[in-house]
Amino acid sequence: MKIEDKLKVLAERPEIFGITKLIKIGGSYAIIVPKLWLEFNGVEVDGEYYCRLEVANSQLVFSPIAPEDIESVVIREKKS
Repeated sequence: MKIEDKLKVLAERPEIFGITKLIKIGGSYAIIVPKLWLEFNGVEVDGEYYCRLEVANSQLVFSPIAPEDIESVVIREKKS
């Protein structure tokens, strides 16, 4: 399965992974995750918790995300 297909499955059925939402940020994605995932480089923005989801060596990897990277996307989504 190609990595794009994995992201599509993740976007369509994020609840399988305990994820409630997947959003596009620039060239990567961010996911809303359970609070206990904060130890995996998550960040809290507006009461929800986010991690960056990236592709590395054909694997999905959770990596740090800066609050300023996610805030503009969250604010824009809430306005629409």
